[in-house]
Amino acid sequence: MPKRISIHIFTLFLLYPGWLCAQQLRPNGLFLSDSVKIGEEVAYSLSIEYERDKNLIFPDSLYDFAPFEYIKKVEFPTKSDSAKSFDSVIYYLNTFEVDPVQKLALPIFLTAAGDSISYFAQEDSILLQQLIKQMPDSIVLKENSAYSDVKLDFNYPYLIFALCLLILVAIAVILLFGKQIKRKISLYRLRKQHEKFLLTFNRMLSNTQNRKEDAESLLLVWKKYMEKLERAPFTKLTTKEIVQIRPDDTLKSNLKTIDKGIYGHENLKNLTISFSELKDYAFERLNIKMNLIKNAK
Repeated sequence: MPKRISIHIFTLFLLYPGWLCAQQLRPNGLFLSDSVKIGEEVAYSLSIEYERDKNLIFPDSLYDFAPFEYIKKVEFPTKSDSAKSFDSVIYYLNTFEVDPVQKLALPIFLTAAGDSISYFAQEDSILLQQLIKQMPDSIVLKENSAYSDVKLDFNYPYLIFALCLLILVAIAVILLFGKQIKRKISLYRLRKQHEKFLLTFNRMLSNTQNRKEDAESLLLVWKKYMEKLERAPFTKLTTKEIVQIRPDDTLKSNLKTIDKGIYGHENLKNLTISFSELKDYAFERLNIKMNLIKNAK
């Protein structure tokens, strides 16, 4: 056990009895180790025995502990008898000064009648352990210009913050503009779907060889498009059933003309006008559907 710790234990346990107390307040302060390294934590003990009716205050974190810096303190319960009280505190400090010997004397404050009197402990010193025993006259630096790849740490907190912010912005956009965005997406899909239908329908119409198979394939393309547009099973319906769910005299006439060409003896050359009018009918239904979407609340 270091000599200073032995002295501290002796101070704590033997100076307490009342018959050892002097009339004058005499704080006892000492370091609990003989030496310290720069930045290393060191313990300093401050204790005092005093008359019970006195009000004493120990230094706190606001006190200037120079050349040391305050880290924390540990306070011990007051010990009292009929006449005397004994208090002690251990302060944990560190230093970044380079003086070989560093000294400290802490006070204890006696408060009375709105004023205070400082009573300092006897100054105690501690040795600074030198890590470099002797500085050389000159320093030879070793040159190293080789590239060294340094692995960068990924900043996950920033990523999580950015994702949360992005989610909040997305929710806000959906709440404020969700209906408008959905409406624009629906209109865009309808336009692209119609463009694809026109491309296929016009190509097949211009390449028809006036065969029943060509007319039948062209009618199926129209029915498939109308099925997607109207959400009705056009491909499974006959002309009579189609006209029942979509009453239209022009549509009825054109479908009957096409049926005669496919299943009867109608000249297939005469079907071009009917197919063109089916295409026009599909465009009319597209405009109706788009207007419903635009005016929806």
